[in-house]
Amino acid sequence: MSLADEALILFDEALFLFATVKNPLFVTPNHA
Repeated sequence: MSLADEALILFDEALFLFATVKNPLFVTPNHA
């Protein structure tokens, strides 16, 4: 796995966490 891939994954997880905090209804089963 390259550094860019890891950065993208971290960024995606951060975005998801932020969206979850902002809007709990955003959480979907496929993200659990």
